[in-house]
Amino acid sequence: MQATVKIDKAKVDVYLARRTSLWIQVGVADISASAAIRTPVQTGRLRAGRLTKVTHARTKTTGWVYYRVWYAGIVHGGRGPVYPIRAKALRFVIAGRVVFAKSVGPAKAQPWLRNALVAWARHKRLIVLHT
Repeated sequence: MQATVKIDKAKVDVYLARRTSLWIQVGVADISASAAIRTPVQTGRLRAGRLTKVTHARTKTTGWVYYRVWYAGIVHGGRGPVYPIRAKALRFVIAGRVVFAKSVGPAKAQPWLRNALVAWARHKRLIVLHT
């Protein structure tokens, strides 16, 4: 007895994409929630600026967790020292007091989003190559 099985690759791809899409949507939500807990808080603006996005194509789903606050990358990745460009010193106000400084920084990296992603990946027993 023989049987012939004909597999429609396009239908299999769409089926797998739908299953993967659901997994990615849940993963993005989990990573976003973990990132919210790990986000460094001074004023709350950084934490409030967290957004998620999931896009779907026929066989491709992509998910993002990102921040709409301009300084999120600086806090996440850190920065080197800051020096005045056209003056002798930097001027800023702390607790109502004017402070002058020749330089400030460097600022240490606080990679809360990467840490949330790595923790989620390890929880799902995925291989994490770079930490």
